[in-house]
Amino acid sequence: MLCETMSRLIHQQRVVQGAVAPHAIPHQHIFDLDVDDDIWQDVGVMDNEADPPCWLADEVVRSGIHHILERGQCLEEEERLCHERCHIQEWLSSAWDAVCRLHHEYGELSGSCSIHY
Repeated sequence: MLCETMSRLIHQQRVVQGAVAPHAIPHQHIFDLDVDDDIWQDVGVMDNEADPPCWLADEVVRSGIHHILERGQCLEEEERLCHERCHIQEWLSSAWDAVCRLHHEYGELSGSCSIHY
């Protein structure tokens, strides 16, 4: 409703020249906002700027920002997976030691109980 009022005032030229009305956000989707939604665009906030900032207007810069963020997420995931691999290896080693002890105790193991990875 506020966005409609602002749009009407802009159309009637009853506001500062160059004013831009924000895009309306449907009430039912207020909690589904994404980083690329219109609410985060600050077009019209700075009256003295003739050109919008590169992160807003230049698609190459916007794409680059997304790629940098994605790279950071990939590096975080790689680190998490390395930790997970270490935990799995430790678990496997202790489980294998338990199996070897049981086989030695009952004399059923003929080979070595070393694990290589």
